[in-house]
Amino acid sequence: MDVLIVNIAPHTPEYARKMNQYEFVNICDPDRIITRDYDALTVKPLESDALYNIKDLPIPITFLISGKGEGKIVWKYIGTKEVRPTPDEIIQAIYRYIY
Repeated sequence: MDVLIVNIAPHTPEYARKMNQYEFVNICDPDRIITRDYDALTVKPLESDALYNIKDLPIPITFLISGKGEGKIVWKYIGTKEVRPTPDEIIQAIYRYIY
């Protein structure tokens, strides 16, 4: 199965290099350009977010994008800081929507 995992995070490249313990592509979006394009910013940051001096944190969203020349979003999971899709849920979505 050919699947490319891409992480888009609000971190700086320096921070991402320190934290990259996984073998997937990391895209740094400290100015929230990509995040805004996908309308994936928090509506109201939590008090704890002030610790990081960030006013607009991304909502954790997992997108499954068709790679058949379409580049179309075929599945989306909107999470929270605490709730993310499980690997099994992602794999099931890949088989359902891509293969």
